[in-house]
Amino acid sequence: MQDVFTQIFKSLKNYNPQIASFKTWITSITIHCSIAHLRKKKKLNMIVSLESATEKDLSFDEKPIDQLSRSEILKLMEKMPTGYRTVFLLSVIDDYNHKQIAELLGTSVENSRSQLSRALQWARKNISKESLIYIYG
Repeated sequence: MQDVFTQIFKSLKNYNPQIASFKTWITSITIHCSIAHLRKKKKLNMIVSLESATEKDLSFDEKPIDQLSRSEILKLMEKMPTGYRTVFLLSVIDDYNHKQIAELLGTSVENSRSQLSRALQWARKNISKESLIYIYG
């Protein structure tokens, strides 16, 4: 958080309200700082072999998560691998497209798509597990 606030104060003179709202501008700085932090900690491993991706990896029509509570979803997100979670949040929550995500993360558009696909597959698999644990556990 301290790095984010420092970067905001350093860049305040560059803020232009005609380009973006203040909230959007701060969000952008926060995302960039968070990604830089993950890179420093080497927790952002985004290399995935596209040859290993299957058609099943690219399907998005599985069980909806609306049956889980907010706290259950947050717990699942904490367990999601960092690379998957980063792309998932940028795409689904922050509404970035794959080209923007690739630029932010310094990777390819295909890698961004693959990471999102794998994140969704991971979520489906783990939502099913969580549901079974809740029912039978």
